[in-house]
Amino acid sequence: MRKLILLSLFLSVSIPSFSQKCSLLLNGKLVDANSKEAISFAAILDKGSGQGLVSEFDGSFHFHDRCPGQQQLIITHVGYVSDTLNFILRSDTTIVVQLQTKAEWLEGVEVIEDYHAHDQRYIGGAIQKKTISLQSNKNLADMLEEVEGVNVLKTGAGISKPIIHGNYGNRVTTINRGITQASQQWGNDHGLEVDAFGASKINVIKGAGVLAYDGNSIGNVIVVESETITPDSSIHGELNSIFQSNGLGFTFNGLLEKTSKWASWRVAGTYKKMGDTHAPDYFLTNTGKDELNVSLQLNKSFFKKWYNELYASTYNTQIGILRGSHVSSLSDLEEAIGRDEPFFTSEYFSYDIQAPRQEVSHNLIKYEAKYFTRPYSYFSFKYGWQYDQRNEFDIRRGDRSDIPSLSLTLITNAIQASYVHHFQSGFTLKSGYQYNYMDNTNDPETGIIPLIPDYISWSNSLYALLEKDKSKWGYDIGFRLNRRNFNVVSFTDDLPRQIVRYSNQYSNLAIAGSIKYVWQTGWTAKLNVNFAQRSPDINELYSNGLHQGVAAIEEGNPDLNSENNFKSLISLDWNRNEKWHLQAVGYLQAVDNYIFLEPTGEFRLTIRGAYPVYRYNQAQALIYGGDFTADYQLTKTLDLAFAYALVRGDNLSENVTLINIPADRIKLALTYAFKEGEKWGGSSLTLRSSYTLKQWRISEYQDFMPPPDAYFLMGFQATTYRYFKSTQLGFNLRIDNLLNTTYRDYLNRLRYYSDDLGINIQVGLQFSF
Repeated sequence: MRKLILLSLFLSVSIPSFSQKCSLLLNGKLVDANSKEAISFAAILDKGSGQGLVSEFDGSFHFHDRCPGQQQLIITHVGYVSDTLNFILRSDTTIVVQLQTKAEWLEGVEVIEDYHAHDQRYIGGAIQKKTISLQSNKNLADMLEEVEGVNVLKTGAGISKPIIHGNYGNRVTTINRGITQASQQWGNDHGLEVDAFGASKINVIKGAGVLAYDGNSIGNVIVVESETITPDSSIHGELNSIFQSNGLGFTFNGLLEKTSKWASWRVAGTYKKMGDTHAPDYFLTNTGKDELNVSLQLNKSFFKKWYNELYASTYNTQIGILRGSHVSSLSDLEEAIGRDEPFFTSEYFSYDIQAPRQEVSHNLIKYEAKYFTRPYSYFSFKYGWQYDQRNEFDIRRGDRSDIPSLSLTLITNAIQASYVHHFQSGFTLKSGYQYNYMDNTNDPETGIIPLIPDYISWSNSLYALLEKDKSKWGYDIGFRLNRRNFNVVSFTDDLPRQIVRYSNQYSNLAIAGSIKYVWQTGWTAKLNVNFAQRSPDINELYSNGLHQGVAAIEEGNPDLNSENNFKSLISLDWNRNEKWHLQAVGYLQAVDNYIFLEPTGEFRLTIRGAYPVYRYNQAQALIYGGDFTADYQLTKTLDLAFAYALVRGDNLSENVTLINIPADRIKLALTYAFKEGEKWGGSSLTLRSSYTLKQWRISEYQDFMPPPDAYFLMGFQATTYRYFKSTQLGFNLRIDNLLNTTYRDYLNRLRYYSDDLGINIQVGLQFSF
């Protein structure tokens, strides 16, 4: 990976030759190219003057009294490939240098490798900072949809959850700035309460490396990373604004950061507002959204061995639920499902958000400390406190719609202690302990028997990973032990209702191993095999009532057992002449006691309206599929990218297909990149298309309506950047559903009631300094 120059020298203006004052300042920071962690105690040699420095604990280094002109720095560190940096110094400059490990540690097989990560032209690329900024009006899950192997389960336009190789919900863990995200994520209508803006990278990771992450997943982890703070005493930042035509929405983002003697700090904020979105032929009434997020990060090092970080964030959103998904009678419900136009559709646009709606607030405080016993061996301690408040408002009689029908408060305390040791023999040992305590309570003022009962949950986990890489071979193996407890307070179904208490204990084991081999011809093969147990979550055990967000009644099953998951994954990569990149990923997952939410075929009339009924069940299941991506550089300026994703899920107990399994999808993208100039750069035009097949494997009796037809979508994007002396201005135009196609997506829970979104034009402006 090439050096990343944050304040690149080409943004500087030339200094006349007669002004040779040797008073310039060169600040730098060394980070690991993969983990983005600071590299301390590295040697930096100025070949011209012979001056040498050692990077500080936080990876920073500083050259004072520099003369303008040609510079050559040689950077070396044990375990990293030595690098030479050549550039022309014209003014005070700050750089960030990413070093590659001599042998790429096998952190796990990623769903998509980070090829062409710097370039949006590659369909399967990881989600990088540039893309995050350009799409900061989207939520986290919708951003991930561009990663191959990831689909999105939606509830209308404002709520979405990722599906990774057929797994979703509780089977996917989100790591937000090093802490496992703890919220009411059990619902398909509960999005990821994470503001992606300010993150440097979003990874979807699989393999043995995920054993180090806390959570109740089965090896599917989304990691939201923040880049290191620029080691500069000047204030740097970014301002971002996006307008979208569908919903007349606008997004404003801002970020400021600075390194001071007392600490390095970064503050970021996001505000989003959107009104009623529209399908090609009508408004989707009551689908607006308001969102306000703020975060603060502080970094401080002591004695060059003790690194400290404090991170705090608050995420607040209000989301409207399609009004036409809530009806009052069984006859209306039967008519609403499959209707061409939803009930209660207004002819006029509005920013009003009325019942049914959701209000969510998620707050996080994280403290992390690392103590280095040697350059790459360290102890780490993390403490995370999270406060999650979820209110859901239904259409209630007697002017009671402002009283929430569901009000949940979840307080989580998490402690993590780990040790990483690099042996001279080349082995790396990672081990740790994690404790998690959750307290969930309902507000009795709702006046409704809660869908999710009050409960206390606590868990203890131990893990260990052993890794080694050679020039061609690499392998790792690890295990994880978890003990989880539930204490639950609920009510009986029969009248008169009585309080009933439950206690559940689960012991889970996970074992995983990976191996890779690299050929000189450009081929790389990776194989991952793992076994993981997953205990049932609180919603799967004890849900009982109306789930307002998806307009359905859900019933838990207290007799559920832990899942046993056996999964193997193999990937083949081929790179040739920097023009061709091919990747094929295949996977097979056998699940004993697979837990799923099953439509019963029943409609139930309640005092709150008429709703379909779902019930949690278990079965023997088999999930398998593959992803194929190809990228070909036709010319120096023209690139063609292709991707095909296939997922299959079988309920072996009933000999039917699992529900909510994505349909096959084909993607194609053609990009023209303009030649870089002195003042203009990063300019490109991209034409995208995707074809989603019908989920033909679902039979009619498995759902309340047949899966929708196949559909074809087109999109367009144009991006360019204007460079100034020490700032950068970016322009972006993106058009989704360019042909204004009318369609319904199988993975959208509101497909029963309405079409999906019509054309959406987005215009973005970004200013970096």
